[in-house]
Amino acid sequence: MFWFVEANCRLLAGEEAGYKQLCRDMVQQFRGTTDSQIADSVTKTCLLQPATIDQAELPVQLIRDALQDPSQAGLHQWFVGSSALASYREGKFDDALAWAKKHPDNKRNHGALALVVRAMAEHQLGQHDQSRRTLDEAEALIPKSLLTLGTPGAPSQRPASADDIQADWLTPELLRREAVALIRN
Repeated sequence: MFWFVEANCRLLAGEEAGYKQLCRDMVQQFRGTTDSQIADSVTKTCLLQPATIDQAELPVQLIRDALQDPSQAGLHQWFVGSSALASYREGKFDDALAWAKKHPDNKRNHGALALVVRAMAEHQLGQHDQSRRTLDEAEALIPKSLLTLGTPGAPSQRPASADDIQADWLTPELLRREAVALIRN
């Protein structure tokens, strides 16, 4: 989890080179993991930006296999978003949309992640009106205090609460910024 949190923070701080190095180090450190939660963190971390790392090095299949395991049902909500993001980064927009639509609950941070990926996939598939509606739905979930976090001109003194800055909200916020640039600009 520390790697995952640091990756989000590096990207918010504009340290893209440091983020990419962290991803390379993370893949090396956790290569061969059999733990689906670690696989999920590695995958999400390395896919926060496009073309960060060769996706063949990521344990995406382990996450997708875990989605078939009833003993891991409590983690499925996280794994669906990661699976959708992996398909999106591979350019498999139909698959990304299908994965995102499997999310059971679009009400929390993991739901926001699935919605943001869904919005980007819908846009890539030419479903522009729907992509804007889906992005609006995601934005309604993400804490408003994160909208300017790490941007020029953002307040330097606690622009967001500690609860809002937890890593599981930062990930959908970082991806929301990419979706806004894609869909609204």
